[in-house]
Amino acid sequence: MTLKSRLLAGVFYAVSAAMCALPTSAQSGNDRATHSFAESQPVPGSYIVVLKRHVDNPAAEARSITSGFGGRARHVFSKALKGFVVSLSDAELA
Repeated sequence: MTLKSRLLAGVFYAVSAAMCALPTSAQSGNDRATHSFAESQPVPGSYIVVLKRHVDNPAAEARSITSGFGGRARHVFSKALKGFVVSLSDAELA
């Protein structure tokens, strides 16, 4: 699996997990939306990479992965999920 495919799969997984975690109006009893997804916009050049649960040190894994292609890990997640946000140019992603 290429790096681009892994990053896109990670983004898909993270967005799917976030969507499942949001309360729906049927669950909360509130008909008003809590977030307007129509106003949300992707951040160009930013990707969320989700790591396997067994990874002990997400920060070290982020450094290891990004060092190979010049990307920069901007934020590391280590509690609810293990992963990181990486900034990549189009050239670095290819």
